[in-house]
Amino acid sequence: WLGDAPAAAAAGALAPGRLSALHERAAAAVASADVWLAYVRLLMEQTPGVEDLEQTAVETVRDGFERALASVGLHVDCGSRLWEAFAAFEGAVADALAEAGDAEAERAERRANDVLWRWARLPLEGSSRAITMWKERHAGDGEDVPSDLAGHFSAAMARLDQLRPYEEMVKQPACSESAWLQYAQYEARSKEASAPMRAIAVHERAVTAKPHSSELWRAYVDACVSQRDRARVLARAVCGVPWDVTLQAMHLRSLERNGEDGIEAFNAAVASACGLNEVAELYKQRADALRRNVLPTGFDGGATADDAEGVMALNDLLSGAIAYMRTAAPQYPGLSLRFVEYLADMRTRLEGDTDATDVLWDEELKLNGRFAPAWEAAVKQARDRGSAARARALLRRCHARAFPDDPTATARLAAPWIDPDA
Repeated sequence: WLGDAPAAAAAGALAPGRLSALHERAAAAVASADVWLAYVRLLMEQTPGVEDLEQTAVETVRDGFERALASVGLHVDCGSRLWEAFAAFEGAVADALAEAGDAEAERAERRANDVLWRWARLPLEGSSRAITMWKERHAGDGEDVPSDLAGHFSAAMARLDQLRPYEEMVKQPACSESAWLQYAQYEARSKEASAPMRAIAVHERAVTAKPHSSELWRAYVDACVSQRDRARVLARAVCGVPWDVTLQAMHLRSLERNGEDGIEAFNAAVASACGLNEVAELYKQRADALRRNVLPTGFDGGATADDAEGVMALNDLLSGAIAYMRTAAPQYPGLSLRFVEYLADMRTRLEGDTDATDVLWDEELKLNGRFAPAWEAAVKQARDRGSAARARALLRRCHARAFPDDPTATARLAAPWIDPDA
């Protein structure tokens, strides 16, 4: 990110405004002090009106700094770099307004002091610069460092001393996932009000250091305090560990909750899955999402769907899942069977089309007639819908079947034939 964007801009490959958009993408993709510093410097250089201290322009840069601090301002190892740059910016604005005799000078001075106060209260490497900059700023008026500011700074330094063993541990070249998790758990156990956010900062540093660790991404997702943060982290997690079907499924569910279709994310997840079981799970998640869109409370209660388009989308997805599994894994009929059951259930309970259901089962039994669970599932569904005749017809058809891979299948299928109430 840091190399390509300036190089492309220097070569004239980026249209005006595109460089800023590229920095936005970089900042969203990775929580890095270097990336954010490059971004806020770009804002200071390219935002029209900054040099003239136009309020809108200054607010644009200030907003960039605040976003940067929200992302990496609590990172023990590098957060102070952003705070120092922000304090220098606010100080320069305040000095320029004071020199010009502007009515906003007093408010700007308060802002500059406020940044130093906020910084000095945090347990960060290099936060002693906040006290130094305060002294430099107030050297001319003879004002000492306020006692409450000094107290907050001392408390922050004491906390930093407690964090240093963990910092040393995670900075080791052979640092493991467990070291990062111990650090995050230590921060989360703190009784301070900022503890949850400091723990989040550790999780962010962890996935930045080890972006291909499923364990760290899952821990980060679990630590998120809001659905919005959870959705943001999941969107990044599936890029870092696209083979993790659990995170992919959580991402698809998150998109559904936000009212997004999620088809592109689903296709990307299927393409990244490592095995057929993972693909099957993703199809199941997608089918459940489409079903909830049609019938939020499920199939129960004899509900009917008014949304024909949603029913068609669900039908197409399940048919596609069946075809995919039959083609990719004909030797594992259980993978396609779960979607045959799902589609048959949908056609019976949602559409009321028992004829289509029977055709679907007949096709499945023709292809996988030596797979006893297929017969059992077909019989069960026929009995569940109250069609005893259909169930007995299926049992009669499978009576003479041989199931070489399942020695107990014949006895299991004979039981309901002998005793219909079994």
